[in-house]
Amino acid sequence: MADNTYRPSIGIGTIFARGKRRTYCFEHKTEKIKASLGTTDPLEAEKEARRRFGYLLAGDRVEQLQEATARLAMAEDDERDARRTSIPLNVEAVWKAYERQLSLVSVSRRHADGSRTKPLSPRHLRQQKSSLAKFLTWYAINGKGKHMHQVRSAEARDFFADLLADGCRFSSYNRYRADLSVIWARLAEKISCESPFLAVPVRKAGEVAEDTTHKRLFTTDELATIHERATGWIAVAAVVGEETGLRFGDVVTLETSKIDGDHLVMQTRKGRKNQVLYAPLATAKIREWLGTTPDVSGFVFPEQAKRYLGLGGFKRNDSAAVKEFMEFLRNTCKIRTKDDKGQTVAGFHSLRVTAATRAATSGQDAQRLLGHSDQRTTEGYVQPTLEQAKAMAKKASQTALERVKTALLALNQNDQEEFGSWYRDEIQNQT
Repeated sequence: MADNTYRPSIGIGTIFARGKRRTYCFEHKTEKIKASLGTTDPLEAEKEARRRFGYLLAGDRVEQLQEATARLAMAEDDERDARRTSIPLNVEAVWKAYERQLSLVSVSRRHADGSRTKPLSPRHLRQQKSSLAKFLTWYAINGKGKHMHQVRSAEARDFFADLLADGCRFSSYNRYRADLSVIWARLAEKISCESPFLAVPVRKAGEVAEDTTHKRLFTTDELATIHERATGWIAVAAVVGEETGLRFGDVVTLETSKIDGDHLVMQTRKGRKNQVLYAPLATAKIREWLGTTPDVSGFVFPEQAKRYLGLGGFKRNDSAAVKEFMEFLRNTCKIRTKDDKGQTVAGFHSLRVTAATRAATSGQDAQRLLGHSDQRTTEGYVQPTLEQAKAMAKKASQTALERVKTALLALNQNDQEEFGSWYRDEIQNQT
C-alpha cells in the first residue's frame, strides 16, 4: 500500500489522500464503495467515514469503533483545553471577565443614544454580582473545582436544592438561576463549556405566584400617620402610590405629560398599550405640588427623577429616594419595616398592596389596576382583613366565587376558619 495511505483503526475500509490538495477518500472494496470525505485532515476524515459508513462494521469490530471514538474525544478535549481560558472561581476574577465580555456586546435599543456601553442597567449588574457571590460562597464549601469550567451540573442543582431547603422563594430561585446562567453563558466560549445552570429547572409562573410574598398592606392608622407627617415630595408620592398602585420607580419618574384631567396615562412595562388610571386625589395633589415647585424638566419630582435615572449631571442612584422613604417610615412614622427574620415587610410597595386590596374589596378590577398579565400574581397582592373579606364575598357579581376564593386565600389560617363558618351561614340564609 502507498506511503500516503492512512489506515483507520475502526475497520470500516481504507482512508487515503489523493490529488494535489491531499483530500481524503474512503474505499471499501468488498462493498465496491469509493467516496470523497471532503477534508484534508485525517481525524476529520475518519470521523466522517465513521458517520457515513459505520453500518459496514461487523460485530467483532465494535470494540475498535469504541477505541476510535475515545481517541477522537480525547483529541477534541485536547483542542478545547488549548483554547480554554481558565478563570478562577472567585468573584472578582469571574466578574472582571464577565464585564470584559459585556463590553463586546452591541448596545441594546434601550441604550440607543450610546450614553452607556453596557446593555444592562447598573442595578441589574449589582444583582447579578450578588447572585454570583452567593453561589461562589456556597461552592467554596461544597464544590470540588477551582475554575469556572470545572463547575458541574450536579453541583449547580445541589446549590439550588440547598436554596429551597433554606426557605428561598421561587421568585428568588428563578432570579438566581437567570443571573448565573447568563454569566456562564456569556463566558461559555472562553471557558469552553456550557453553562451548568441550564440543567437547573425553572420554577413555573404558577409556583412563583403562589409562593411570592409581597409587602404587607398598611393599616388604617399607619396610612393616617403617613399622610399626617409626610412633607415635600414624599407627601405627594404617598397619595399617588396609594390611589394608583404604581410601583416606586414609576412614581418617582412620573412625567407631567402623563396627567390628563383626573387621570394618569401610563405606558405598560412592555410598551404595547397605555394604562389609564382614574386618580382625582393624586392628580389634584400633583397640581398643588407643581404650583409650588415649578420645573421645566417635565418631571413631577425633578430632583428625585434625575438622580434615579442619572440625568442632568446626577450620577445614577436608583436607591437614594427609596432609602429616604424608608427612613421616613421608620424614624418619622415609627412604622416597623422588617420582621423578626430581618426581611423587609413594609415599604412603598405596601401602598401598591393597599391599592390592590382596596380595589378588590370594593368590587373593582385589581388585576387591571396593577397591570398584571396573570391573575395569580394579583391574588398575592390582595390581603384583606376579615371584615374586608366578608364585604368582598357579599358583592353580587358574575365573579363572586372567584372573589370568595381570593379573599379566603389571602387570610391567615385562623381567619380562614372563621370566614368559612361565616360564609356557610350566609349561603344557608340566602337559601
